[in-house]
Amino acid sequence: MRSTQTGRTDTPGAAGGQPNKSLQRKVAWSPVILTVNEVASLVLAPANLKHRTILATAYGTGARVSELAHLRVQDIDSQRMIASIRQGKGRKDREIPLAPPLLELLRTYWRKYRPSGWLFPGGRPIKKIGPAPRSDADSPGLGAPHSGL
Repeated sequence: MRSTQTGRTDTPGAAGGQPNKSLQRKVAWSPVILTVNEVASLVLAPANLKHRTILATAYGTGARVSELAHLRVQDIDSQRMIASIRQGKGRKDREIPLAPPLLELLRTYWRKYRPSGWLFPGGRPIKKIGPAPRSDADSPGLGAPHSGL
């Protein structure tokens, strides 16, 4: 490679002879496709009915985790066999079909847990980020963020 006075080389790319990333080939990848038995064992693996229902709903509808977390009981229309996703990716609303076995699993889940607001409520309340309150000033603690402790 011959260098010119401006520090550029005679090959396309950045200064110093580095190859231009836009001209490099991208490695193609294929998604892993699960067999029917692998999907069944994945969905049936959790012993907890709530966890099994979350996995089945995610797989059966293709909904994102954030969409499942914001799903409400009233978003499930069992007559039309549709779940309404509100404000999903791109702040768009959409409706997704529910397969009959998934709808039956959702009914079983509802009969056991009877959620009223969120379809899949969390088990713990949200904790605020910050220093833990100390009862004794001499006790070792984690300290506040950026405190150096």
